Amino acid sequence: MIAAPAMKRIARFALHRLGGLRPLIWSSRKRFRILTYHRFSLPDLPGAVETLDRQCAFLRRHFQPVPLAEIARSLNTGAPLPPGAVAVTVDDGYRDFLQDAFPVFEKWRIPATVFLVTDFVDRKMWPWWSQVEYAAHHGRARRVRLSLPPDRPEWDLPLESREQRQRAEALIREQLVKIPGRERLAFVDSLADLFDLEIPHEAPPEHAALTWDDVRQLAAAGVEFGAHTKTHPILPLEDEASIEEEIAGSKARIEEELGRQALHFCYPNGDYNDAAVAAVARCGFQTAVTIHAGLNAPRANRYLLKRLSIDLDSTGEYFREHVAGMHV
Repeated sequence: MIAAPAMKRIARFALHRLGGLRPLIWSSRKRFRILTYHRFSLPDLPGAVETLDRQCAFLRRHFQPVPLAEIARSLNTGAPLPPGAVAVTVDDGYRDFLQDAFPVFEKWRIPATVFLVTDFVDRKMWPWWSQVEYAAHHGRARRVRLSLPPDRPEWDLPLESREQRQRAEALIREQLVKIPGRERLAFVDSLADLFDLEIPHEAPPEHAALTWDDVRQLAAAGVEFGAHTKTHPILPLEDEASIEEEIAGSKARIEEELGRQALHFCYPNGDYNDAAVAAVARCGFQTAVTIHAGLNAPRANRYLLKRLSIDLDSTGEYFREHVAGMHV
C-alpha cells in the first residue's frame, strides 16, 4: 500500500508534469476569474517580483487576460468573454505596484485594475494594518499588554524576537477587523504608547501610497483605477451615512483627479452589507468585487463578484492549482 504522502507527491506530479491541470482549466473555460494582489515588496516577501513574473507567464500561457472593463461590458450586454478570461486586480494603492509589479504586468501584456483608498493617496492617513506592522516591528517595547475588543481578557505579548513581533502583529490585525471604525482608529492612535515609538503622520517609504501623478501616469499606460473607499473602513460596522460618504467620496475623488469615470469598486476587507451594495449601485459603479473565493458565472451578480486571493510567498504549484480552481 502506498503511503498518503507518497500518493500526494504522485498526484502533484501528475497535475504539474503530466498536464493534469489542463482538463480542469478547460472545464471551467466559460467562467471568468478575477485575481487579487496587495503588496509586492516587503521584507518578508523576498523574490516577490520573480514569483510574480512566473505567475504572469502561467496566466499568459493558459488563460486570456482581460481588463475588468471587458468583464463589465459582458455583464452589461451579455456578450461572451473569451474562453478562460482572467482579470487582475490590486487592492489599496501602495506605490510598490508602480515600482515592482507594473513592469511585470506590462511585460506580459496583462491588464490590471488598482483599487485606491483615496485618503491614503491624498496623504491624509495610512492604512491601520500597515501602522500595526510598523509599530510591531520598530517599537522599542519588549512586551505589550492589551485587550481587543476592550471587554476581552488581556493579552500579554512578548516582543523579544522577530517571530514574537510577527505573532503580535497578526493577533492585533485579526482582532481589529472585528471592531467598529472609531474604536479601531482609537486603538491605532494608542500604538505609539503601546510599542514605545513615534509613528509618522505619513507612511514611510516602504508603506507609501501612489501619488496622483503616479496614478495619471499609470492610467495613461492603460491601468484601470477603481474605488476602495476613502479610509478603508469595515463597511458593515459603519452607519449608512458613513457608508455612503466612504463609497461616493472615493469615487468622486478619483474622477476629480483623472477626469474620467471610476467604474469599479472593491469592498474593504471584502466585507459588505445591503447598505453597502445599495450605495455602490446608486453611485453608478459597473462592478464591485468581494474576497469570496471562486470563479464567476457569465451572468454573475455584478456587485458581488468573487476573486481568488494570490500570495507571492506560496509555492508555484499551489498558485497554479488555485488559479485552475482546485482550492475553491
